[in-house]
Amino acid sequence: MAHTRSTWIVALLGLVGTAHAAGGRPACTCADKPQILYRIQEIRAILTAFEAQIARIGDGPRFTNAAYDSFRDTTLLPMLNSMKASSPASARTWAGSTHPFTCKSTFPSAATSCLREALERHEAHHANLCQSASGKVDYRDGGSLADAYREELVAYRIELDYLEASLATLPDSCKPDGWLVYYEVQVRGEGGKVRMQGEDAPHQITWRIDHTYLGTIDLDVAAPLNSQAMMAQFQKASGPMTPQQIQALKQQIMANRGWRPSVATIPIDVAIDDEIVTFDHDPGEGESYENKTLTQKWKGAGQDSVQAAFEVDENTTAGTYNVTLSIKPSGHGGTVTVDEAEVFDRTALGYGGAPTHQEPPPTQRKVGFDKMVLPTVSGLFANQIVHHAKDLPLAPTDGIVQFDSGWVAPQPLTKPFTDYPEAAQKLKVRIYYRLKKWR
Repeated sequence: MAHTRSTWIVALLGLVGTAHAAGGRPACTCADKPQILYRIQEIRAILTAFEAQIARIGDGPRFTNAAYDSFRDTTLLPMLNSMKASSPASARTWAGSTHPFTCKSTFPSAATSCLREALERHEAHHANLCQSASGKVDYRDGGSLADAYREELVAYRIELDYLEASLATLPDSCKPDGWLVYYEVQVRGEGGKVRMQGEDAPHQITWRIDHTYLGTIDLDVAAPLNSQAMMAQFQKASGPMTPQQIQALKQQIMANRGWRPSVATIPIDVAIDDEIVTFDHDPGEGESYENKTLTQKWKGAGQDSVQAAFEVDENTTAGTYNVTLSIKPSGHGGTVTVDEAEVFDRTALGYGGAPTHQEPPPTQRKVGFDKMVLPTVSGLFANQIVHHAKDLPLAPTDGIVQFDSGWVAPQPLTKPFTDYPEAAQKLKVRIYYRLKKWR
């Protein structure tokens, strides 16, 4: 019996189409805003998880329901559950599903018309692909696992586009006078090298690092930028300020503002998948030797919180802006599982009768997301805070400002990354954020 393909999450911001349901009526209202924003967080986390999994497995593995469900059950659902556990008061979300043989889509009766419309658009993509395939118990049979994941990416982005359009068309009465910020910080790379620690004593390290940090923040509290400096400048003028000068000062202060969140902590979604393997060959006397392999893995996905060190500085007088985005998790939610395993292979002689093959019991421990170290990018990312050394031009397109650093090398390279061979060439960091003016 074919498994039903379910929509595990949902949506964000973007646009194509309209924000109206069938019949032309507006599907989303101000009451839907909390659900839309929470689905924004969900879908961004899911998209990142799918993209990372595609990069990890490539196009080789064939699609099977077992492999598909395993990724859902071991990665996606734990991540979503962790997000929900960290924000128990967050809005409720729903899922639709499309049967892979009948191509029939079903939806929960409790879903609001806004989110029902988003789910219908998502599932329509799956249903269309299903109907174009015939003679298969599951329309995805015969394809690659990565292609099934890519299908999900498209469906979630369709849903994302609809919800962004809906968010953009909500009445101004339910929009704050500020910025909505979405950000991603990714660290990826892999490498390795053999180093000789003596004659016939190679020491090999291979490593892989894959970190993703992402979040969405409402910046709806404004404070004047450099207001004290402006006041001092006016006070230097001789004589009392004229009404015209007072009005000019007010306009200048209001035009240049720093926007901050109104809450003390901000949710952050984190995904970690690292591995370091060290191999040592210890030559003994004569033909004897001992080989030791140590494998260390760090893996975890979930939601933590960040102290609200977030700000968008909007200087309309100079036509520039800057951001301060903290991605230092507090360690109060979500964990990384650290697994360590050793394997010994040695000759029968020369090691006091020790077994020729030995695998001591592996160890496992859990650490908070706050224990993971991130590299530095000079002038952009230091102490796990994104901030530009120089202000950037403020030139929104349809109320949106985007920044993408591309994949850049850490500079300067710091511990522990200096211990990883080829890290200077193969470890990369990407900073992306999107600022959307509410109104």
